[in-house]
Amino acid sequence: MLAIGASTFGTVTGTNGQSESFNGLTQAVGNADLGPALNAQDIIMSRAPGELILEIVGGNDLGKDAAVTINMPGLGQGCPQGTQQQ
Repeated sequence: MLAIGASTFGTVTGTNGQSESFNGLTQAVGNADLGPALNAQDIIMSRAPGELILEIVGGNDLGKDAAVTINMPGLGQGCPQGTQQQ
């Protein structure tokens, strides 16, 4: 796993209004090997190509159209590709 930022925090809000918060991000979570050709991350990502997939350990499924706010203070590298500063 690659740590993206210990100071990173955010909130995910489902279309039902339920929210989950998180602190810190890693690039891959729960990437269990399921065989020689596939692993859990590849299987999940193949279900939603090009979509953000955010797993909050111990969190609830907030659905495909959940709103995500990610705060990445003090990185000094600008915003990740495909995102914008607000």
